[in-house]
Amino acid sequence: NATALYRAIDDFNSTYSRLPQVNMQGDEMVTEGASGQELLTILLGKEDSGTSMENPKQIPFLNVKTGTNKAKGGLIYSRGASGTIEGLYDPFGRAFMVKFDDDYDDEIQDPIVAGNIIRGKKVIIYSYGADGKPGGGDDVVSW
Repeated sequence: NATALYRAIDDFNSTYSRLPQVNMQGDEMVTEGASGQELLTILLGKEDSGTSMENPKQIPFLNVKTGTNKAKGGLIYSRGASGTIEGLYDPFGRAFMVKFDDDYDDEIQDPIVAGNIIRGKKVIIYSYGADGKPGGGDDVVSW
């Protein structure tokens, strides 16, 4: 799911020559809550039609399995697939974290290894794994 989300955002960037614009603070967000739901809706090509669409071609960039229980991971909808998007979760029931290269300098501070810089990526996706803490070898990363 982390890789699929990374690819979806990268494909969006390739198609539209920009990153998806979602209402968030700073350069980092999670795949649940208002910002996460907005990002997932854009990447699934399910935005309401209008002049301010981020994905006006309504391309379904994101292809992940729908889950029924966020504790087991996947794309979760309230009230099943006909409901609203709740979020995208790792196999441990935690929302993925998304960090954008919002200044387009091809550098993102590594959220796992202090002082490390990830180069050549417009976005990274990660979660802290089973223990919920950075490091320890169980982190899920897209780079």
